[in-house]
Amino acid sequence: MYIKLRSPNIFTFLFFLFVPILTQAQATYQPYSYHFYQKFNKVQYSWETNRHTAVKPMIIDSVMTPVYDSLMNIGVRERLTWVGRKLWNEHLIDVKGENYTFYGDFIPDFQIGRDFGGAGKNTWLNTRGFQLGGTISDKFFFYTSAYENQGVFPTYVNDFILENEVVPGQMYGKLGTDQQDWAYASAIVSYSPVQNLNFTIAYDKNFIGDGYRSMLLSDVSSNSTFFKFNGLFGDVQVTSIVSYMLDPRESIHDKSRSRSLRKWGAFQYADWNISNRFSMGLFHSLIWASRDDTGVGDMMQVGLNTKYKAFKKASFYGQLLLSKKLSGQLGVRGFDALGVKDLNFLAEYNFAKPYSYADNDPLTSYSNYSQSLAHPLGANFREFVGIANYSYKKFDFSLQGNYGLYGLDVAESDNYGKDLFKPYDADLIHKGSIGQGLKTNMVYADAKIAYVVNPKYNLRLEAGAGLRRESNSEWTNTSTLITLGLRASFRNLYYDF
Repeated sequence: MYIKLRSPNIFTFLFFLFVPILTQAQATYQPYSYHFYQKFNKVQYSWETNRHTAVKPMIIDSVMTPVYDSLMNIGVRERLTWVGRKLWNEHLIDVKGENYTFYGDFIPDFQIGRDFGGAGKNTWLNTRGFQLGGTISDKFFFYTSAYENQGVFPTYVNDFILENEVVPGQMYGKLGTDQQDWAYASAIVSYSPVQNLNFTIAYDKNFIGDGYRSMLLSDVSSNSTFFKFNGLFGDVQVTSIVSYMLDPRESIHDKSRSRSLRKWGAFQYADWNISNRFSMGLFHSLIWASRDDTGVGDMMQVGLNTKYKAFKKASFYGQLLLSKKLSGQLGVRGFDALGVKDLNFLAEYNFAKPYSYADNDPLTSYSNYSQSLAHPLGANFREFVGIANYSYKKFDFSLQGNYGLYGLDVAESDNYGKDLFKPYDADLIHKGSIGQGLKTNMVYADAKIAYVVNPKYNLRLEAGAGLRRESNSEWTNTSTLITLGLRASFRNLYYDF
């Protein structure tokens, strides 16, 4: 087992300080997954509700509880045996007291598949994990999970791992040429002294936005250690996050620097529900780190997030982020499409001009653990995303299509603005258009069908098929994939890049 978490000692101290207290919480923490959260669309994006929907993960409150409870009990019926109850209905460990709860589960992710691209290869994933969670009254909750993994990825994902020395959205480990071995963990302790205030210390991820992607702050990269404050003051929600991050990729290019280069981030977001149908949020971020010989570096960005419930069952949303260059998003999402109950959809356009998110010191680029803090394509791109989800009893269906256009660097010395980890100079920042460099097209399609075995921890049998094609004037790479697996958890991991 290979678990090597790098986080401040204060986090470790506070985590083990609180766990004994918590194991004696009725706020419910729900890890963020787009494909699970979209099932709340009819509550979150209804004309009848006045909801702050951008900041995720969320604590399931009284408005969301009826939908949440129904999702946690899909297909649940009386079982006469302990094995039957644990397999189909309950957490493996499930303790409910008068003023506290505690649960625990074994989390598998076993997959086999085939990548028919190129010479072809068999793919597989062998993940064994666990999750533990609990609450005390409506004030405390905690959650932790950990996973030990081995696997063989499709060629394009494996190429990313070899170049960046990290498994996308997770961690580094004993990374080989083809077969990978790594570990991944998260931990959260949260306290709500009163109903509308919450304080969280965690080793986890954050997401700000109403779309599938976020151009402000997303959950694409690995976990980081952070302190978060959430407060609701009338119709205004205020979120403040201070995060401790690492960027080992910079040491790949600059051997004089530490293997785990430390950096900090401060993210503030204020969301105003002007009415039941329209909201506007202001975003600010600051990334800073110590430089070895030039003092202290930092990068600041400001942004806007908006949402308008234009129709009873469809809402428009958008984002703008300004740093050195402009990036943004425009989308629409809805529920019960075409009069079909539980048929939800999303259509989205994203763009980032060359050199967006970059800084003159790569360490202070808008990144964490060798990946962007915003979009997995970095910068110098435009992208269209379409997603449809449908649920019928214990079956979940999803269909996704992406089209991306971006400009690649031809030589190592090139910098056309896609790679966040290449420094820019004053001349570069005012030049260029999207697609400059080696203009490349990427098409991605994915279809999945799943049968939910146990809704409490999303244990499911899942079959999938996918296609990824990346092409330009120099080469074409194609991966055609099929997968079959027994999977669990609500993790959000992105391989559509």
